[in-house]
Amino acid sequence: MVLLHGPIARALVATFLISLTISAARTALLPRWVLVGSVVLALVNLALLPSIFFGMNAAEFYPANGWGAVASIGAINVSWLAVLGGSLLVPGRG
Repeated sequence: MVLLHGPIARALVATFLISLTISAARTALLPRWVLVGSVVLALVNLALLPSIFFGMNAAEFYPANGWGAVASIGAINVSWLAVLGGSLLVPGRG
């Protein structure tokens, strides 16, 4: 379970955002700015992949790009998911 807090979580979120973008682009469900933002956030998540994990102890996790990025990307992802939900609630905008 502890592995989901590191690079695997970044890869899963990026995969989700790319698949969301592809499916929403085919159905024209979301506005274009949401699709572009999802791709940008997926690329940011992929940029944060380089980290080293030594076993099942979370204290032995070393992010090569610093702790600031690892700590703040979760809040950015949650904020973007809130934007996605809000864009689904606004009818007829695109």
